[in-house]
Amino acid sequence: MCAFFDHFLTGADNVHPDRLLQHAAMLMATLLLLRFDELSKICREDVVRTADLFGNMNFKVHLKDPKKTSREGHLYFIEGDIGVAGDSRVDPVLAVALYCLVRGEEDGYLFCRFAPTCSGAFEIRADVRSTNKDFLEELWSSVDDAGV
Repeated sequence: MCAFFDHFLTGADNVHPDRLLQHAAMLMATLLLLRFDELSKICREDVVRTADLFGNMNFKVHLKDPKKTSREGHLYFIEGDIGVAGDSRVDPVLAVALYCLVRGEEDGYLFCRFAPTCSGAFEIRADVRSTNKDFLEELWSSVDDAGV
């Protein structure tokens, strides 16, 4: 993950949103021990920024049961750990915060697709969920490019 960060994100002025998505998804999946098919079902409204007792930022993630009528699920917390807090290469809080800043507050899937516009910017497609196959193929390609 550090090599991926150093290759694509360190010192870059114009970072593609998919690179931030990949970095945040890798750290979030590693911390919460989730598969990407579980991550891809998380909606933006299920991720809430909170703070711990000391005022440190963290995120509360509510994973709902797959049944449409169920209100139950699992509650996870993304917190910076001692030794990684503040290191943007490995701190999951910073990675998710940066990705959410770029993604915005629009309702829809947290890990969604970005479409390029004619002006060179990117348009969020929050209604389009990232598929496992596409995500993993893009991730493996990116990891190969980074030399990992």
